Amino acid sequence: MADTLHISADFFASLESYAYAMNTAAHEAARLGMETAQNSLRDAASRNKHWQEIAPSIEAWQEEGRYMVGVQNPEHVDMAFKAEYGDDVQAPQPLIRHMPKAMDDAQQVMDEFLTRTMTRGTFDNDN
Repeated sequence: MADTLHISADFFASLESYAYAMNTAAHEAARLGMETAQNSLRDAASRNKHWQEIAPSIEAWQEEGRYMVGVQNPEHVDMAFKAEYGDDVQAPQPLIRHMPKAMDDAQQVMDEFLTRTMTRGTFDNDN
């Protein structure tokens, strides 16, 4: 019978390396997903007469650990609000509130990135 039971330092080094790689991959997947959502929304906006002028101002950003999508450009915020919610003259054109295609596109990009990353077993910036 053995006198000790131990796990080698190599195991913990490998585990730490793997956890770091997955954390890095998750952050990169989220970045790619938000970039894809932004581009998808900009594309949809460019095809809507009420959003066309605002389309380039649609952005994705991170705030207090959360990802946001919207319009921050002060010159376009009022226009975006009017396009999104409408007014006495213009019917609402809810692009930001109803963005399932953008979220589906983002989810697909994130899934593909993580699948490639996990299949290789290591994180590589050349994805």
